Amino acid sequence: MGLFSRGKKKNDSPILPFKSGEAFFEMQCKYGFTKIVREQGICAIVLDATKEFGVPVAVKVQPNGCQLATLRVASEDGGFIVLAETASAEGDRLNPGDIVIWVPMSHMAAMAERTGDHRQGWVGLIIAKVAPEIDPNSKEFRVLCNF
Repeated sequence: MGLFSRGKKKNDSPILPFKSGEAFFEMQCKYGFTKIVREQGICAIVLDATKEFGVPVAVKVQPNGCQLATLRVASEDGGFIVLAETASAEGDRLNPGDIVIWVPMSHMAAMAERTGDHRQGWVGLIIAKVAPEIDPNSKEFRVLCNF
């Protein structure tokens, strides 16, 4: 054991937590995976739809139990907004600031034309909520719940 080991194993390294989901999201935009690839997840942050669109609830629970959320999906320019539903009614209730994995499934050219941003034509699902932290020993996120 080295002078500063204090009983830690050599390959133990600390999990790096972020102070907020927003701070984690900003890091993902700068250094994370941001390319839109059909059926490959990208980090996104849940936005408060009451502030974005003036609707009555931040995240709407659909009659089937799935949640409909406004997301900002990670991209090199700071993110783009999409509406997305959870893949199932299972999992935690989403709140603004939560980090999720959004999976683009199909592209609707007509929707993209209306918004003027080709990225907003993607329709996808929220498949998981993840912790706003980085494990230097892993390329995977710590999943808090699956949808």
